[in-house]
Amino acid sequence: MGNNCCFDREYTRYKAKSVLEQYGLGSTDYHTFVVASQNRDYEQLVELLSSLEPYRMPEDSDAHHAWADNPRTIGVIAGTRLAIAAYSEGEDVAQEAKDRVRR
Repeated sequence: MGNNCCFDREYTRYKAKSVLEQYGLGSTDYHTFVVASQNRDYEQLVELLSSLEPYRMPEDSDAHHAWADNPRTIGVIAGTRLAIAAYSEGEDVAQEAKDRVRR
């Protein structure tokens, strides 16, 4: 009962912070992007298009392309997410995304 949670330990906090920073998870715009993507909040994704917050894809990611540079900002991944929603998630979702982005 008197034991500290593992996140109360200095080393664990340090490791967690470094992992979050490595994948861009500690950033405000990245967190906003993740939540907006999960909630299909297209208006928020449009707002993120202007984000210049740096983003680095994990080296072990399967999403690397041989023919294109990896995204380097949150704005770029927000644009990619909007494009995916507009063209490949089914016609009803695509139409909803297009209508909401146009507002």
